[in-house]
Amino acid sequence: MASLLVFPDSEELFRAEIAARASEVLGSAIPASTMVPANRPAEFLIVRRVGGSRRDLVTDVPVIQVEAWANRGSRASRIANVVQALMQSFTEIGGYSVGLEDEIVGPTSYPDGSQQARYTASYAMAIRGEELINIA
Repeated sequence: MASLLVFPDSEELFRAEIAARASEVLGSAIPASTMVPANRPAEFLIVRRVGGSRRDLVTDVPVIQVEAWANRGSRASRIANVVQALMQSFTEIGGYSVGLEDEIVGPTSYPDGSQQARYTASYAMAIRGEELINIA
């Protein structure tokens, strides 16, 4: 019988942790999802896996893109900077060892033509796999 190492859903892992921690730091709930909500709240986060690869047998290195949206540019920038600090500080999430491998692009204003400001950043985050599944 062979064993395979399966990695967690990196989008969900980081989405949930970023939303919880950013809301805690900023003092108000900041919803986070993987796509722009149909009814945009005043502030929200988008957390997506946009690339990456398995570095070795036990380490996945997803590229996680985080977009911070708000009605004011200064607030979107603040949210993005809090997320940047969080990404640099993570060592464990949900029982998985994680760490910043590389900050690919730091928080950058990236307007989309809507009335909301958007800052985006991308991080390569190493995740050490823990889940083994057995196959015949």
